[in-house]
Amino acid sequence: YPIVYTSADSVFQIACHKDVVPLQELYRMCEIARKLFPDIGRVIARPFIGTVGNFK
Repeated sequence: YPIVYTSADSVFQIACHKDVVPLQELYRMCEIARKLFPDIGRVIARPFIGTVGNFK
């Protein structure tokens, strides 16, 4: 499942583990978010790898 969060500078971020969600699917989620939230300044994809306690 994706982790979604915002920051104080009008950024919407979606984080997904690369072994769980393929990179293209993460980008697709970001494209959908961009359309759903037109007032957000930026939508950022945050792919990550690793294991619990050692994410990168």
